[in-house]
Formats: sequence, C-alpha cells, structure tokens
Amino acid sequence: MIIAILKIIILFLNCKDLTTLWWYDILQSYNKHERGNEMSTIRYDSPALEGLRRGIVEELNSQVQSDDPVTERHRLEEVEGQVWDTQELSTDFEVLSFLAPFVIVRRKKDGVKGTLCFQHHPRFYFDFVEDSWKPY
Repeated sequence: MIIAILKIIILFLNCKDLTTLWWYDILQSYNKHERGNEMSTIRYDSPALEGLRRGIVEELNSQVQSDDPVTERHRLEEVEGQVWDTQELSTDFEVLSFLAPFVIVRRKKDGVKGTLCFQHHPRFYFDFVEDSWKPY
C-alpha cells in the first residue's frame, strides 16, 4: 500500500518538489558537519520520511531502462535535462553530503549550494536545484 501511495506522490511531484520537503532538515544536518569540512551521510530518523525516501529511490531506480551508460544517459537527458556522471559531477560540484537519492553540492564555478538527485546504476546525477533557503 505504501508503494502505491509513494508512486502517486511521485507522479504529482517531481524530484525538485520532494527535496523542498527535506531541505530544512538536510540543511540543519549539513551545517553540523560543515565546520569540520568533512562530507557526511545525512541521517534523518523520521519513519514516515524514511519510507518516502526509500520509495523515491526505488521509483527512480525502477525507471532505468538500460545498463548501457550511453543509452541510459540519453534517456535521462530527455526526461531531466542536464545529466552528470560521477567524473563530471566532481568537475562541476563539491559534494557536501548525501542521502540517496539526494546529494547536497556546492557548484564550483560560483559557490552556489544546491541539491541533485541521482540514480544508482548506471550512476547519473540530475535535476540541480539551487538552495533558496534563507535563515530567519
């Protein structure tokens, strides 16, 4: 039943909208680790959000149509626009933290922080969303 509900949510919301549900908590978790200048895995202990997150991971990975990176990249670019492989990600972004299917990054060219989504295999990153969160 929960998978059916998650699929309905995913149909009506894109990855960008779902990251806004997490943004405050992700940012709080990230800020705790930024001082040490270390990358960390974000932990969020809400069972409801954990179930939602796992459902999103499952849904994203179930949409993969080919193990061939060239074919899958082409499909993903048609759906999501710009796509990065792991090497391109490390060229354009500094990875600050992650919790599948989300990655918090800082864009190297201008220092802008944001979020990307990713699929497991073949590993591609997509849907960069700039951080619009502002402190009080």
